[in-house]
Amino acid sequence: MGSVPNPHCYVARSQVLVLSSYSEAFSMVICEAFVTGTTVVSTPSGGPNELLENGRGYLLKSFQDAEEMAETIAYACEHPIDPQLLKDYVNRFDDFKIAQQYIKTFGRI
Repeated sequence: MGSVPNPHCYVARSQVLVLSSYSEAFSMVICEAFVTGTTVVSTPSGGPNELLENGRGYLLKSFQDAEEMAETIAYACEHPIDPQLLKDYVNRFDDFKIAQQYIKTFGRI
């Protein structure tokens, strides 16, 4: 399909977003999925671990287990995460809220 300038319409129409990365810091793609209320399945690659904790998504145990990934994707399709829970969580990363946290932090220095 190639590159698309704005993938949100595809993510929003998806049952599940699968992130199969070996290394991932803070995952913007997971946040973008959360904005649309889309359930996420991810490999245990750093940043996703924190974003998906407390029932906000499905985190695989292994990078190498294709059967686990297939089973988890199927399970996630049958048991999606509450879209409102995802949308409410991702609001904490709003640019205005983050800017206010920076201002508060720098004010303490």
